[in-house]
Amino acid sequence: MDYFTETCAIITFIEKRIKERLEFKELEKSLNFSYRHIREIFRKKTNIPLSQYTLY
Repeated sequence: MDYFTETCAIITFIEKRIKERLEFKELEKSLNFSYRHIREIFRKKTNIPLSQYTLY
């Protein structure tokens, strides 16, 4: 599976809420994946850990 759409959804979710507290439960519900799986997808597609990306 390519996960391009899911990666874009993750980035959009973070960017829209960048000045707010990120509630990853919302992201889990919208993608229908566990947080662990979301982190794996993000790292594989961007070569950046999700935790590091949210710090930028």
